[in-house]
Amino acid sequence: MSRPLEIRQVAPGVVVARSLTTLTGDSREPGATILGHKLLVLTRRNGVWGILYGQNTRLTAAVAATLR
Repeated sequence: MSRPLEIRQVAPGVVVARSLTTLTGDSREPGATILGHKLLVLTRRNGVWGILYGQNTRLTAAVAATLR
């Protein structure tokens, strides 16, 4: 699940999007809920939006609580 924090157009055809993410069901950590912060830079080329850059950062519960 993902909850948007910010979507900002920084230039024509360029958008930065940040969101909080929640991941469950990871076989490497059964029963765990993994909290994260996602950052995407999206660009529009020839009328089509695509992801130019993306980063996922894992968060502790304490840090995630400050961002909600």
